[in-house]
Amino acid sequence: MKKTAASPKKSRPSTAALENASRGARAYDDLPTDTTDLQHKVLELEADNEHTKNILIALNEKLTVFNDFKQDVVNHK
Repeated sequence: MKKTAASPKKSRPSTAALENASRGARAYDDLPTDTTDLQHKVLELEADNEHTKNILIALNEKLTVFNDFKQDVVNHK
């Protein structure tokens, strides 16, 4: 008779992994379930994203101007 290798046992997920998974699922509890509400939420988030991007671009331009003035002061001295 031939001996067969025992099938490997599947490891059970740890308690911490299960808690993290349920915590991640709860992060979406405040999202609406209706499709139109979801579309509205997506548009809202896209507008917020665009606003944040515009702020970063403006701050980068402001930093560039500041660095130019700083370099002018160094050159003047």
